[in-house]
Amino acid sequence: MSVNVPNCNAEVAPREVRGSLVALQQLAITGGVMVSFWIDYGTDNIGGTGSSRSDAAWLVPICLQLIPGLALGIGMLFVPFSPRWLVHHGRESEARNVLSSLRNLSEEHEPIELELLEIKVQSVFEKRTTASQWPHLVELTPWNIFRLQSVAIGSPFETKAMFRRVIDATVTMFFQQFTNINAVLYYAPSIFAALGTSSNTSSLLATGVVGIAMFLATIPAVLYVDKLGRNPVLLTGAVGMAICHTILAILFGINQHQWGTHEAARWAAVTMVWLLVVNFGYSWGPCGRVVISEM
Repeated sequence: MSVNVPNCNAEVAPREVRGSLVALQQLAITGGVMVSFWIDYGTDNIGGTGSSRSDAAWLVPICLQLIPGLALGIGMLFVPFSPRWLVHHGRESEARNVLSSLRNLSEEHEPIELELLEIKVQSVFEKRTTASQWPHLVELTPWNIFRLQSVAIGSPFETKAMFRRVIDATVTMFFQQFTNINAVLYYAPSIFAALGTSSNTSSLLATGVVGIAMFLATIPAVLYVDKLGRNPVLLTGAVGMAICHTILAILFGINQHQWGTHEAARWAAVTMVWLLVVNFGYSWGPCGRVVISEM
């Protein structure tokens, strides 16, 4: 899902707002993360605290996850194929209909005709390239399609230009994860507990603030990523996260056994965690997906 959604967005989005729509996906992700953090906080003390706490405290959050999963699964049954896929498989009339619905224009409208023509040109180019490289696989039988997909795995490495695209896309996503954001989100309650927060409820409260901070920080990316460009946003976010990681490491190294007597250092460390997710929220979270979808 995390791979196909940016691809789908890139295929169906108008060129002028493609970045914003892909960033909107990241905003939806951070919104879900934020809601889940606050559900954890709200259900933490069901039945009391300590040994008296009910099993519902952890069963309710787990079971609630089934609802959006089912909604997504059912909703996908009604999502049409992308116009590019339809054209590539000889279903032009369906592609025209889907494109008309996406753009909210009549099928005979000039922008629809132009965009459909552009898609057809790209499809013809890809088919002719395939025919020249693998003429024995031109007939699109199920077995030939499978063989084409198999041999196409090596095609990104055949030319320098394609290899650079592969490297740019994979390295971008590698460093998106190398920022350690998933570890920070997953272990946020443990991090705040290690910082000396007074209780599990306090740790979950601080984690809830993480969710809000990252959600709010992603909103500017949706609004401005197509105006500011990708590189400045990625660079600014990387520098910001590096500074937060460094300060956090220093504070932990100096105060890890004495948080209780160093209130200012504890709050500075908590703030660095919040600022870390803010810097990720407006930069590498949405922009990393934008870059690979455009590659």
